[in-house]
Amino acid sequence: MPSCLLVESDLVIANQLTTYLTQTTLFDPPIVCSTAMEAFQLLTDYPVDLIVLDLDLPDITGIQLLESLVNAPPVIVLADHAEQAVACYDLDVVVDFLLKPAAYLRFLRAVQRALLPQFSHSFVRDTNLVAGKKGAELVRSARHLKRVVLDDIHYAKG
Repeated sequence: MPSCLLVESDLVIANQLTTYLTQTTLFDPPIVCSTAMEAFQLLTDYPVDLIVLDLDLPDITGIQLLESLVNAPPVIVLADHAEQAVACYDLDVVVDFLLKPAAYLRFLRAVQRALLPQFSHSFVRDTNLVAGKKGAELVRSARHLKRVVLDDIHYAKG
C-alpha cells in the first residue's frame, strides 16, 4: 500500500487527519511528524507516496520544507488562512490546498487529486507493455481515459 507522511503540529488536527487516512483504506497507517525538521530527516531515509503538510510549523514553514526537498511526492497543503494558498502556486508538487479543519469528503477529493496522476501514469506504462505497441498513450476525453496509438493520429485539435 502507498505510504503517507502527515506533518502537523496541532495534535487534534493530526488525529483527525490520521482517522481520515485510515478510513480511506488506500494507505498504510500514516507516519506523523510535528516539525519540519523531523519530517525532513525522515524523508531523507524513507520515501513516501504522499505528504499532507501544515504550513504553520514550529521550526520552519511548510513552504520552506518543500523548497528544501528534492523529488518530493505529491503534497496536500493544510493552512489556517486562505491567503496562504498564494505561496503554494509556485510549487509544482502541491496538488491541493485545504483549510483547517477540513471535511472528510473534501479531504478525499484532495487525496484523489494527489494519487490520480501516479496511478494513470503507471497504467499507461502497463498498457503499453501489455499491448506490445510503442507510442500508445492514454488521453483524457470527456472525463474518461482512452488508449490512443500515436501513429494512428492524423489530426488533433485542442
